[in-house]
Amino acid sequence: MRSLPQTIACILMGRMASLHELQTCYSVRDLYLMLDLIILQMENHARRLQATGMSPRA
Repeated sequence: MRSLPQTIACILMGRMASLHELQTCYSVRDLYLMLDLIILQMENHARRLQATGMSPRA
């Protein structure tokens, strides 16, 4: 069984694009821009949790 690179898996799990879209529509640059968006979303979520007194890892 072939495993996916972590970068592609993050995009798929973040529902930013499908595997077919990554293979046919998007460039490597697009992939990294999507990863940046996912990281920003996660950081914003962690900040919101901290602002409410909740731990981001809880």
